[in-house]
Amino acid sequence: MLEWLTLDFVKEDFSKIDILLQTIRYLMEIIGSLIIFLGSFSVICQFIYHLLRSDYDRMLNFDRVRLNLARTIALGLEFIVAGDVIQTTTTPDYYTVGLLAAIVAIRTVLNYSISKEIQKLTTEEQQQSKVSI
Repeated sequence: MLEWLTLDFVKEDFSKIDILLQTIRYLMEIIGSLIIFLGSFSVICQFIYHLLRSDYDRMLNFDRVRLNLARTIALGLEFIVAGDVIQTTTTPDYYTVGLLAAIVAIRTVLNYSISKEIQKLTTEEQQQSKVSI
């Protein structure tokens, strides 16, 4: 008569939500890995292309290729961090929280260095355009 008080239906709903969150987590990690893989492949192709071209400033091209790689890694890490955040909300323990903190710290340092590289590259391009005029 008081079967509804056992909360079995709530356990079933939580297991469905857990399965959904784990699926989303895996998709986010796969998307992040694909972004890093495809972006790295693209950057390798750009590097080879610019290496074979000799009519342009090679150092500036190398900086652009390196900057594209850093942007690709940062974007891929965003998706991987999102997957880790989802995992931490479903199974919070000290290991996953520590792993998440380490990944977020790495991403923060990477984004900071990317912004510095963008500023440096922009300054170099502006100086080079002033010299060519």
